[in-house]
Amino acid sequence: MKLGTKIIFLITASLAGLGILSSLLVYDIMLDVLKKDLMKKSVTIARTLAKGIARDVIGNEAVLVHEYLRSMVAQTSDLEYVFVAGFENELFAHSFEGGFPPDLYIQKHNTENFIRYLDTGKGPVMEICAPLIKNLTAHVHIGLNESSLYAQAKALRNRILLLTLIMVLIAVLITVIVSRRITRPLGRLVDSMREYGNKGTIGQLKISSGGMEVKKLAVTFQEMIQELEQSSKALQEANDIINMSPAVAFLWKNEEGWPVEYVTDNVLELFGYTAREMTSGTVSYAELVHPEDIKTIANELARFSSMEPCEDFVREPYRIIAKDGTVKWLDDHTHIRRDEQGNITHYHGIVIDITNRKKVENALKKSEEQHRTLLYSIPQKIFYKNKDSVYISCNKHYANDLKIAPEDIAGKSDFDFYPKELAEKYQNDDKGIIASGKTEDMDEKYINDEQEYWIQIIKTPIKGSDSTVTGILGIFWDIADRKVAAEKIKASLKEKIMLLKEIHHRVKNNMQIITSLLRLQSDNIKDDHDLDMFKESQMRIQSMALIHDKLYQSDDLTCIGFSEYLKELSTTLVRTYALNPGAVTVTVEAADVSLGLDTAIPCGLLVNELVSNSLKHAFPDDRKGEISVTLQPVEDDQAALTVSDNGIGLPDDLDIRNTKSLGMELVVILAEGQLNGSLEVDRTDGTAFRVVFKNV
Repeated sequence: MKLGTKIIFLITASLAGLGILSSLLVYDIMLDVLKKDLMKKSVTIARTLAKGIARDVIGNEAVLVHEYLRSMVAQTSDLEYVFVAGFENELFAHSFEGGFPPDLYIQKHNTENFIRYLDTGKGPVMEICAPLIKNLTAHVHIGLNESSLYAQAKALRNRILLLTLIMVLIAVLITVIVSRRITRPLGRLVDSMREYGNKGTIGQLKISSGGMEVKKLAVTFQEMIQELEQSSKALQEANDIINMSPAVAFLWKNEEGWPVEYVTDNVLELFGYTAREMTSGTVSYAELVHPEDIKTIANELARFSSMEPCEDFVREPYRIIAKDGTVKWLDDHTHIRRDEQGNITHYHGIVIDITNRKKVENALKKSEEQHRTLLYSIPQKIFYKNKDSVYISCNKHYANDLKIAPEDIAGKSDFDFYPKELAEKYQNDDKGIIASGKTEDMDEKYINDEQEYWIQIIKTPIKGSDSTVTGILGIFWDIADRKVAAEKIKASLKEKIMLLKEIHHRVKNNMQIITSLLRLQSDNIKDDHDLDMFKESQMRIQSMALIHDKLYQSDDLTCIGFSEYLKELSTTLVRTYALNPGAVTVTVEAADVSLGLDTAIPCGLLVNELVSNSLKHAFPDDRKGEISVTLQPVEDDQAALTVSDNGIGLPDDLDIRNTKSLGMELVVILAEGQLNGSLEVDRTDGTAFRVVFKNV
């Protein structure tokens, strides 16, 4: 249904309804007025009857009363009947010509007036009963015809309905004219507004009919819609930005509980309540504030609100309790809104969730307190300087040495506390650390209470985010007792080193004496087998004596460089056993491996046995050949010793672990028993013994 048609229908229905309602109302009012007139008329008739028949009623002259009543009914309009009855409802006289109607009962009554409505067949009748004379036990019943009353009311009602019909026709005519000139153009405007409401945009609006005012209204409406579209787009973009940001925008009323009038949709993520719940009055903002913070916020709000001028302020962070019961910290920036009289009506602003930041701050604060407690409780002296060697802070132990409070050290330098030469030395150390960017651990002199003693100090460069040195952290402690103890230990160690060297020297000399004795004794031995045994014993002793000689010459008494040892031992063995020294060559390939005394002696004996065995048995008949000795480190702090030759090799049936040869027996004992290593024999292209053992 078009808008114009709706307007016509609405006006017509309104006028028709108004006319019908008015006619009914007037009809009822008219009936009421006419009934009141009838009652007044009945009172007049009752008074007239009282004067005319009272004496006859008292005299019991019923015939005279009958005649009088009929005469009155005939002469009085609207009077239908009259009858008189006694107090006990007995009929005395009436105005009916054909006798009293049997269906017109005499209602029992008392001395009070009453009214009843009857239908006698001739129309509605209003019967009024009243005492004839005061204190007289007789009543008069007056029946008044209401037909004329209804006829007058109906006539008036019909006139009103006719007038209403005429007004409806005139209204329809006017409405049609108005619809063509105004409502149809306005209807197009309404359709355009509805299109904008549904689609958010409208097309070109054309108004072909209507007055200039309507056309101007259409143009203005078109411009207003375009501006509204632009504003709506900008508002939607701003709303999207706010809803995607962590900030929640609020508008609070300046009322008890700070009810929320507006809030952005992203309030759900922070508070757990929807925007509708927040603005519906279901929950006030004050109910969400943590009970421990509500008083502080109220006092703060009252203080800022009373300040003149004060339009905006930042509250201290406070807590709220979200819908799920979680406690969150908020940062709140609030603006005050006032009316024309300067009274505060609203507060509006943004709140941001800073719960994570608060957790970090609390953790940092707790960490700082722990560090400060640790800093003050440890006995060492600690200080912090900037890159210019100016003190920033220190702990109480260092401050006690300087006879100041810890906070008083800020801004001072070493020249404020120490002699010039010592202060310059400290600052030069600082410059070196800042330049190198490395931690320094040093022993230096320190003065306290005019006494000089040694301290150990560790200075560490403090670097910023760009890796540049911004300061120096220092920690030091008294090492005077340690210095004394170190000097004593150093002196004692020097004595023990000299003693150990003397022991090694004497052991080496004793072994050389034994070797010389064996050599002298061998000069008297004629049997070649016995002579070989003496020679082997000499070389075994000499290999051990050589180790003690190396330890005596070494600065480190715990181990020896085994490379030089192997070369010297190999040369001695060749010189001792080779009948033709130029026929057999011995090569030594040893990495820079150092062996402890417990490992070096069995290893030296092992090399002695294997090299001497090759020299004696691998190259018969002056055969030329080569012996190789290698020592290399392997994984897990182990070393691998290999002694090989390209001689005739071992007999195929020789079991090195089950032989009567003392040399082979010593090889197995030294490799597996003394060195706790693994022994492998390779019989390809000569013979190769490989022993892998742990270097201890």
